[in-house]
Amino acid sequence: MAKLQSPDSLSTTLDWQDYLMNKTEELIKGLKSKSQTERLNAIEALGNSRNPDALDPLLECLSDKQSDVRREAVRALARLDDPRVIEYLLEATYDKDKQVVSMAAAWIGNYQDERIVKRLVDLLGKRNRKIRDSAELSLETLKRYAVKAITLLGLIQDKRAIEPIISALKDRDKKVRARATSALGDFRDERSVEPLIEALYDKYYGVRAGAAHSLGLYGDKKVVPRLLRGLNDEHRKVRYMVIWALGTLEDRSALDPLINCLTDESSEVRCRAIQTLSKFHDPKHKAVRPIIDALQDDSQWVRWKAADALGVLRDPTALPSLDAIVKLENDNTDFSFCGKTITEVAEESIQKIKMHSQESAT
Repeated sequence: MAKLQSPDSLSTTLDWQDYLMNKTEELIKGLKSKSQTERLNAIEALGNSRNPDALDPLLECLSDKQSDVRREAVRALARLDDPRVIEYLLEATYDKDKQVVSMAAAWIGNYQDERIVKRLVDLLGKRNRKIRDSAELSLETLKRYAVKAITLLGLIQDKRAIEPIISALKDRDKKVRARATSALGDFRDERSVEPLIEALYDKYYGVRAGAAHSLGLYGDKKVVPRLLRGLNDEHRKVRYMVIWALGTLEDRSALDPLINCLTDESSEVRCRAIQTLSKFHDPKHKAVRPIIDALQDDSQWVRWKAADALGVLRDPTALPSLDAIVKLENDNTDFSFCGKTITEVAEESIQKIKMHSQESAT
C-alpha cells in the first residue's frame, strides 16, 4: 500500500486536502482487506495522516478479534493527537491481550487527566513486567506536566504513588522537585523521610522549604537535628519553614535555636519565631525575655506579634513592658493587623496576663 505523500510535493493547500481526503477513504477501505498485512499498513498510514476523519474507523479496530490489529490501532490512535482518544486508550488498558495493555499504558502518559494517573498507579501493581514498565514510562512522560501530575498523585493518596513521587525529587526541573516535596507531605509515609531530608540540601530554595514543611507534617522528632541546620539557610523562606516545622515537632532541643532566630535579619522569620515560641511548651518560659525585647523591634509586624505572643505566654514579667507600649505615643497606633493596632493587642495581652494571675492565685 502506498505511503502518504508530503504536502510539499503538492502545489496548493487545497490539493493536499483533496489528496488527504481521497487517500483516507482509500485507507479506510483497506481496513476491510482480507490481507492482514494490508490492514496493518492501512492502520499505520491512517495514524500517520493525523486526519480526524480516521478516528471512528480506527476505533472500530480496537474491538478487532486480532490482537495485533488492536495493538496497531492503539499506536495509530495515539498519533492522531485528538483529545477524544483518551477515553478509548484508557479502555484499551483493560484489554485481554497484555501487549495491548502495555502499549496503551505507554501512550496515555501524553494526556493530562486525573483518571490517567489513577489507572497508571493501578498498572504499577500488575505482575506483567512490560505493563509495569509502560506505566512507569507514562509517569515519566507526565513529568512534562509534572507539577499537575504530582499534585494529582498526592491527592489520590494511593501509597503506590510514593515511589514515582520520590523519583521526581531528582528531576531537572526545580518546580517539579518542589511540588514533589509537598506531595510527599500529604502521605506522611516513612519511606519519604530520608529522601525529604536529602532534599533539605537541594540547590533550589523552594525544594528546601517544601522538604522542611513536609518533614514537619511527618511528625517524627528524629528529623529535628537535620532541620536545625536549616535555621542557617541563606534564604529566608527556608528559615521560615524550618521554624514552622520545628514548632509542629516541639522538641526541647530546638528551643534555644528558635530563640536565636529572634535576631534574624528577616522580619518575616522573626515573626514566625515569635509565633512558634509562644506556642512552644516551656515551663521555664525562657523565650519570654527575648520576646519582650522584640517589643522594641524596628518592624511593626514583629512588635505586633510580640505583643500578641506575650498574652499567650501569660508571664507577669511582661506587664511593665506591655504597659509602656500602651502609654507610648508613637506609630503603634498607626499599624493594624486583624483590625487591631499594636497598642490594642498590648492592652488585650495585659488583661490576659492579669486574669491568668488571678485564676492562679485562687
